[in-house]
Amino acid sequence: MADNNYDYPTDTPVVADDMKLTVPWGQWFSRTHRAAFSFQQSGPTSERPTSVLWIGRFFFDTTLNKPIWIKQVKPAVLWCDATGATV
Repeated sequence: MADNNYDYPTDTPVVADDMKLTVPWGQWFSRTHRAAFSFQQSGPTSERPTSVLWIGRFFFDTTLNKPIWIKQVKPAVLWCDATGATV
């Protein structure tokens, strides 16, 4: 099986005998889609993402009118701007 969430499942065919996407590939496409979608997100501070979070994840905060990134995920999510200041 894959070593991390973004490695594609090389040990599994993409399509099963019934011509449907196999579960491992369906999961991989779903994770990849969520990750790709996150790179274009923007909105007010109140709509900052609360799922599919990782350190360095980008969000353009339209309330602050600037890009911000996740600085810390646990124990609480901390966002920072380009100067490193928590926002």
